Amino acid sequence: MRSQLNNWLRMLGAVALAVASHACCATAQTSTGTPPSSPQVAQAATLAPGSQGAFQWQFPHDQRGVDDVTMVQAAIAAQGNHVFVPLAGGAGRNGVACLEADVQTQTSPPAAWVYKTSHPVVNTPAVLGEMLLLVDGRAGDKSRHLQCVRIADQKPAWQVAIEENASGQFGAQAGAIVIQSEHDAIRCLDEEGRLIWQRRIGRLTRPPALGESRICLVHSAPAEDGRARPETDGEHCTLLRRDNGDTLASHPAPDKVVAGPVMLAGRMWVGTGRGLRAFELERGERVSKHPAAERPVRSDFAASDNRLAFLDDRQNVCAIDVRAEGDVAVLTGGHGNLAPCIVGNSLVWSGEDAIWLADLAAPGSPPRVWADLSWLGAPATSPVWHRGRLYLGVPRWGLVSFGVAGPAPK
Repeated sequence: MRSQLNNWLRMLGAVALAVASHACCATAQTSTGTPPSSPQVAQAATLAPGSQGAFQWQFPHDQRGVDDVTMVQAAIAAQGNHVFVPLAGGAGRNGVACLEADVQTQTSPPAAWVYKTSHPVVNTPAVLGEMLLLVDGRAGDKSRHLQCVRIADQKPAWQVAIEENASGQFGAQAGAIVIQSEHDAIRCLDEEGRLIWQRRIGRLTRPPALGESRICLVHSAPAEDGRARPETDGEHCTLLRRDNGDTLASHPAPDKVVAGPVMLAGRMWVGTGRGLRAFELERGERVSKHPAAERPVRSDFAASDNRLAFLDDRQNVCAIDVRAEGDVAVLTGGHGNLAPCIVGNSLVWSGEDAIWLADLAAPGSPPRVWADLSWLGAPATSPVWHRGRLYLGVPRWGLVSFGVAGPAPK
């Protein structure tokens, strides 16, 4: 235990020196808003701890730091050679753009196609087989829909109307889609948009998580006599059966939920201002406390295999092994409330003026700057890694792609 503590202290000291060194370099530079000249970008299968990042391109071509628009306000979705970019550019520029993931270019790539919507798309779409699912607009907008679009021909397969005051939160997993289309009720649909079941649950405050037999929800209590319940009533973490929507367990959240729910290692995980909470998926029972349970959570989760990563209330980047009783890595350098990204044994996250990279397989090693952001500005979305590229939404720049510096494939 003492050895582990010493490793953490040495790591934090090294991190402080790295941050200070980078801050000095960043101060010496001026934010020009001009992309740096980039080396060749390799098609890396993974994000190696010793790699260096390089700016590749931004999309769309007219969002090059010119106007004060945050055109990409949510993280991308991706599958195979497709990258789906949610667009919130205003009238005529709302929808989802499809880009090729394997494109080799140093300039703005053309979209393979754009599916246009009346309202901006401000939440991450979902890919379900050969279908793309998206919700346009925000609560309070009229004529919103959950739309199912065929990727092959970009034509709508079906849609479900969403009430003006409904949250529109949704989640999908093979064979089922859960959507809040009414202000305090959810629907479970099959992949053809047909109703499986419907029930009153209250207002969803986070996107639902779906597994093969369970659904995890974070929600307020149902309204009474048509009146919304006060926010002081708090949120609940609820576990449902997927086949019929019956409640298996429900627990009050100790504070506002800002992360999750996610399903990992047979448990439902949520993050709150008072720390992590975990519940068994089988019966919904509260799991004994993890060492990180009291660490306040500020960002959404990054989840991979048996790891969770998030920002705490001091903007430290925290990574935990959910199976271990004492495996907690705490790294400095986070920014805002953006979740980090787990890529194999690497952890990557956005600072205010840099993208940082840490090796989770080497707990004593400090993180280092992977790519400079001082010319670009702070991102608006969490990073997503797909097929050798790291994607970020950045105000005034749209979607920005970074790759691993190295020889390009022939």
